[in-house]
Amino acid sequence: MIATAGPNIPPEDFIAGWWRLRHRGDGAWGMITVSGQGVQHDHVPGSNGHGNPINLLNNAGVDAYIRLGHDRYATSGGAGSENSQPIYLSDGQNTLGLAHNGNLPGKVVQHLRTLLRTPLPDDASDSRVMTQLLLDFRPRFTTWEETFVALLPRFQGAFSLACLTDEDAIYAIRDPWDIRPLCLGRKNNTWVVASESVALDSMGATYMREVEPGEIVCLRPDGRITATKYASGAGERRCALEPLYFSKIDSIVDQETIREQRQRLGELVGARFLNKGKREGFVVPILNSGKQVAIGVARALGLPIAEEAIRLALDKRSFIQNTPATRTEVVNQKHVVNGEYIRGKCIILCDDSLVRGTSLIALLAKIREHNPAEIHILLGSEPVIDICEWGVDLPTRTELFVYNLLQERPDWSNQDEYLSWLAKVEDLVAKELGVDSVTYLDRKSVNLALNRTDDQLCRHCFGGKKPTEDNPPTYRIELDI
Repeated sequence: MIATAGPNIPPEDFIAGWWRLRHRGDGAWGMITVSGQGVQHDHVPGSNGHGNPINLLNNAGVDAYIRLGHDRYATSGGAGSENSQPIYLSDGQNTLGLAHNGNLPGKVVQHLRTLLRTPLPDDASDSRVMTQLLLDFRPRFTTWEETFVALLPRFQGAFSLACLTDEDAIYAIRDPWDIRPLCLGRKNNTWVVASESVALDSMGATYMREVEPGEIVCLRPDGRITATKYASGAGERRCALEPLYFSKIDSIVDQETIREQRQRLGELVGARFLNKGKREGFVVPILNSGKQVAIGVARALGLPIAEEAIRLALDKRSFIQNTPATRTEVVNQKHVVNGEYIRGKCIILCDDSLVRGTSLIALLAKIREHNPAEIHILLGSEPVIDICEWGVDLPTRTELFVYNLLQERPDWSNQDEYLSWLAKVEDLVAKELGVDSVTYLDRKSVNLALNRTDDQLCRHCFGGKKPTEDNPPTYRIELDI
């Protein structure tokens, strides 16, 4: 998502920044603009419906002084346009536009529904429920900021929000646990809010800082900015899959680029592979997701990279497609294998992760057509073995490749037992895929690469605790509503 508060950014620059975020979702594109002619709210279908934000360029408003855009990655609610974001609702006196990155667990949404004064259909998304609840309670408070401070403690989940209010302001808000990213930038006395800093680069804005966990930042079109904390003390539980998979490599997190972090992941998984006594062949990245990991692996092993071995024919993410059929379709169109680099060779395939296995299984079938001597797979993450309810579309364990091979969970309290479990996973995955070996990263190596501790990452999908578990924040206001 992306938003601007101020009149000094041309619509084409806004669209350029927004377009750089399409890797985060392309299920639908929506925009709200505010200008002297009033408020305009538009949606277009996502890539499967041949839509993209460029289709909204003519509606972006040359004279708009507030813009709010969202590209949907559906993790909750039906596929209808009523769940496309930004959600824009009015009760006749107050209006609210809301763009949301993240997800609230089902039990939390059920509780929020009991507080609604305006009933919503069963297939309403968590984002729509949040918007309606804020609007329902707005008359009880003097300002929108007071409303947010009072209601946000009820949103026990992952949310990075950009909200457009009838006060002609954009509010940038993050949950207390730091789960999903959100940053601030500035250009020509206009403030910009974006899910990732690459959007700022594309529109010529200067990166200023991240919105802090538990913070509300109010941005006005005249350049004013105010910030307040509604929650503190929860600690950080940033999603580990953000740097491992989701984020663009040029995005800045913790004062460094995702590129640097992924290359460190590659160096460390390369070191684990080396400890197994392996050091021969070509390093082959699975493009584009595995390229930075491969660079780190090649550095650790002192081996050449054969980027030409697998060519990217379609720059589209299979992971964010909503059905197995569409994921397989994208995979089949995505990669072209160059047999010259494969035939009779020992190849070391590198990728960021293995989740469902759709992409890797299809790619391995293409690679085997060229008769490699050996295939080794190196992955820049831990094994994905559990669901996500906080913004990644992994609702069931049975869709996870590793879970279907081994339901046993890791014991992180005992390093020897954990490494034994990891070795068992590697052997099972290698056997199932029909390759010579598989090497994952261990938990401590992930922490080292990301410059974080166990307590600073949400790694529920790797078998860890829920990000909100045993980690309650202190809220500025807790109302009995």
